[in-house]
Amino acid sequence: MQLDRRSFLASVGSVAAVTFLEPGSPEASPPLAPAAYAQSGSPGGLNAAAFRDRANADGEFLLKARYWDARLQLEIDDRPYSVVVQTGRVAEVAPASAPGNPDVRITGPAAAWSSGFVARGLKVEGDRVTQVVPYRGAILRLIALVREANGAHDQTTTMVKDVDRQFDTAVGRYAYVKIQGVQYRVYYEETGQGIPIVLQHTAGSDGRQWRHMLEDKELQQRFRMIAYDLPYHGKSVPPSTVRWWEKEYRLTTELVMDSVVAISKALKAERPVYMGCSVGGYLAPDLALYHADDFRAVIGVNASIAGSNAPSQNPGARDNMQKPISERRNPDTNFHPRVNGESVGMAMYEITSPEAPDPYRRETAWVYSQGAPGVFAGDLYYYGYDHDLVGKTDKIDTAKCPVYLVSGEYDPSMQPGPRSAEALTKQIPGATFTVVKGGSHFAMSDDYPRFRQYILPILEKIHARRS
Repeated sequence: MQLDRRSFLASVGSVAAVTFLEPGSPEASPPLAPAAYAQSGSPGGLNAAAFRDRANADGEFLLKARYWDARLQLEIDDRPYSVVVQTGRVAEVAPASAPGNPDVRITGPAAAWSSGFVARGLKVEGDRVTQVVPYRGAILRLIALVREANGAHDQTTTMVKDVDRQFDTAVGRYAYVKIQGVQYRVYYEETGQGIPIVLQHTAGSDGRQWRHMLEDKELQQRFRMIAYDLPYHGKSVPPSTVRWWEKEYRLTTELVMDSVVAISKALKAERPVYMGCSVGGYLAPDLALYHADDFRAVIGVNASIAGSNAPSQNPGARDNMQKPISERRNPDTNFHPRVNGESVGMAMYEITSPEAPDPYRRETAWVYSQGAPGVFAGDLYYYGYDHDLVGKTDKIDTAKCPVYLVSGEYDPSMQPGPRSAEALTKQIPGATFTVVKGGSHFAMSDDYPRFRQYILPILEKIHARRS
């Protein structure tokens, strides 16, 4: 698939795609002129019959659209189409003859409707809680089906081969770890021998994201690799000694740092290498600053100097988050009960790499869909509000704890600006920066062979200075 990477990056604003907008958003497309509805019978635009037949025969759409009743308006350039979905099937597709009040409106240029990747280049407007979130996967598939009906494809699905082994070498077990005075039952998997590496997963996910790296035979000869699930994530259940169900889960800078240090010590990982992605990538320079004696090196995948709502970026935003959920301004729908795991998984699918094997992109989203209620949103507190190294980076001593930053080419951290990973690297004396060509926000899970090409030289440097 040919994809303009610069256009792709310009369409990505944060962890979730910015193409999904609330009705009335300032970024929404302006209403079509009345003349647009007068051309309803003219040729071009959408092959309506082909689209309807494809949708009603498409297994993925029918699964994602289950129980969905909605009226949609698709705008291909200035050509509007009305699509009626009834109980998860496309009941009607026709040129729109007059402005209406659709539940979901999808707009964009003809080029974006004929080629591209997921919703890039398009804008989707609709009520987040009642329409967009529950049916995000159906909307994304519907967009792909429009493209297919017009003779294009988002991506050629490449399946992967069976592995040549009966068992993985990674072994999983539980450890009891005290973190800030509370005992947690922490699940981890490990393999290999040598220099320990602790592997931190992304927000709301778990250690399965590192499964491909754990089975790397070459690395197993020189590194003891440990992928753990933070408390409340994956198989690490909440603690049994506190009434955790009565308070909002929230990951702070201090809590996540203390957790990684405590887990490393409990597993007798002496001055391990730390590697983390996303939330974990943000954490790497924090650990280098505040816990340089505990780690021999840190590798931050898709890092930034500060969260988008950290005090240095948006004064007052973090203070607002200290209020009860019901009293916060501009409610965060990540906390809404109807914002389910499937919708979070589909949002993460949007920031996998279009060059990665589709089964691994799907797996990345599937693992995400299993996060516990409120955990993804709670992790985003650290990611968006609490992580803030502005004015502190010059205090990081890379002679004591080397800092390596890595970003996928398709990741938001590659956007130019003061919060980019590259800009952060320049502010840390002695830090290095590497771009994974064709890599995504989840390069270690959606395309490990690609990720390995860039991470292996870093690990070799760390191994060479092990003494």
